[in-house]
Amino acid sequence: MTQYTSRAQLKEKARDQMAGHYGNAILLSISRSLIVFSLTFAVSMTFTMILTVRTLMGGSAETSLTEYLLLTTITTLLSIFAGVFQTGITLFYLNTACNRPAVTANLFYGFKYLFKKSLGISFLLISAIFSCGQGRALTP
Repeated sequence: MTQYTSRAQLKEKARDQMAGHYGNAILLSISRSLIVFSLTFAVSMTFTMILTVRTLMGGSAETSLTEYLLLTTITTLLSIFAGVFQTGITLFYLNTACNRPAVTANLFYGFKYLFKKSLGISFLLISAIFSCGQGRALTP
């Protein structure tokens, strides 16, 4: 019969392998979040400014179907591109687990070396989320 590693042993091994890498891991997560937030915020503010200017000029404050679809499309594309960062995050943790050099620059690995594959996988994951009716969960 196969003897599996206990949960406590796995946690201890993970803790040992992450020793000395916590700062980079936190910096990696914060960097990704700031980049994605900045892009999403810029898109949201652009659409908000368009609505505000139109309202000040005497137009309607309601969002048209075209504007809604455009905002949804741009937000979805941002979600797909944000998924490419996951390749770098995964590489960072894999390097840490295998005792290889793990640096914060790994965050951009998916853009630098595996862009098409990373983008394709991100697209498939986002499509699966939307097809299962969870599209609202992606909107920041």
